[in-house]
Formats: sequence, C-alpha cells, structure tokens
Amino acid sequence: LERLPRGEIVRAHVLPGHALEMRFSSHAFRFVNNNGWTLLGPHGLRFNLSEGRNTIGRGRDNNVSLGKEFRNVSRRHLIAEPVDDHVILLTDISSHGTFAPGLHLERPAQ
Repeated sequence: LERLPRGEIVRAHVLPGHALEMRFSSHAFRFVNNNGWTLLGPHGLRFNLSEGRNTIGRGRDNNVSLGKEFRNVSRRHLIAEPVDDHVILLTDISSHGTFAPGLHLERPAQ
C-alpha cells in the first residue's frame, strides 16, 4: 500500500461489485462499490456514503464519524467523493496517513 499525498485529490477506480482495500493510519477499511459506495471497517462497521463530499474521521462533525476508539485516525481524516459507479475521489487530510494500493489510483489532471 502506498500513502496518499496529503491534501491532493486522488482518483480511485473500483469496478462495480469490488472493493478498494485501505488503511486509515493502522486501521483496515474497504470502500465497496455495489449499487452505491459503502465504507466497511473493523468490527462490522458499515457506512453508506452520500453523493458529493463525505468527510470521514473520529470527530462527530464528519458525515462518517468512526468514533473515538480509532485513536490514531485523525478527527478529520479523509474526504471521499463518489463520482459515478466506478470512480471515487479521495483526499487525505490526516496527520497519520491514508494508504491504498497504487494500481487503483491516479492523480486527476489539474
């Protein structure tokens, strides 16, 4: 897994019915693409993402609030923006890093 560049948008391609394995700091998560985007986490955590901008982190002010038990996940860790049925834009805004397999990622042209 490679670290996403902090503060830069990265485009992830995930075919319908598949998942993108990720790590938010040291915690394993998956973005699943199956008739909408879902974030799956440890211990059966499941969050459906809405259209547009989703903020993810420990803080209660996020669209996806992971909870305080994820101590090394930032309060505002990641922005996830579903684009269509096979592309999601990811922006790491954390201090601790977000990691994903490089073969699924590309930086959009500026």
